[in-house]
Amino acid sequence: MWRKTRSNGTCKGADANRNFGFHFRDGGSSTNPCSDTYSGSVAFSEAETAAVRDFITSISKDLVAYISLHSYSQYILLPFGHNNRRIPQYDAYMNLGRRIAQATAARFGTQFTPGNIVDLLYVASGGSMDWVKGIHNVNLTLTYEMRDQGRYGFILPDTQIVPSSQEFLDGIAVAVAELRTGIVTPDLPPDTFQFAPQRPAYKPSIVP
Repeated sequence: MWRKTRSNGTCKGADANRNFGFHFRDGGSSTNPCSDTYSGSVAFSEAETAAVRDFITSISKDLVAYISLHSYSQYILLPFGHNNRRIPQYDAYMNLGRRIAQATAARFGTQFTPGNIVDLLYVASGGSMDWVKGIHNVNLTLTYEMRDQGRYGFILPDTQIVPSSQEFLDGIAVAVAELRTGIVTPDLPPDTFQFAPQRPAYKPSIVP
């Protein structure tokens, strides 16, 4: 049930999903080291987030998708978390999110809702998905809030592990199929995400 990292301080750790360096501390995070949403002293202050930053940066030119898995609520979340301004790919993302949700529900009827983080939850800046999209402009970035909707919350019964995984794979197969054909990325102005250069849509030369 531990939410934070393990660094030492007044209270141990920071919320890793508030510690990434894109709109760091731009709403929805705390400066109180004892808060569950403590952002850390500076962006990437935590060993865990720094390691993710370095790895993602090392493969960014080849990275075509970033999917972050959380619990719980049954949402398919789109960037960004610091505000609900629509990204240029919003319509394409929402269309894909609806199709992922439909595929996810086919096996067991579990309902997922796609949408912007702020629209569906709350302001939450400094998340990993936002950093991957905002800095590297990866073609597809999503965050899943997995089962359930509050009955069990973070203590999901072990009997739901396999069905939760199966329905997730059903949905993610839709995203993989979309990536194979190439998600259309519109022409973006240079300052669209404040830092990110434009990247072309991913179009593989060989489809397995």
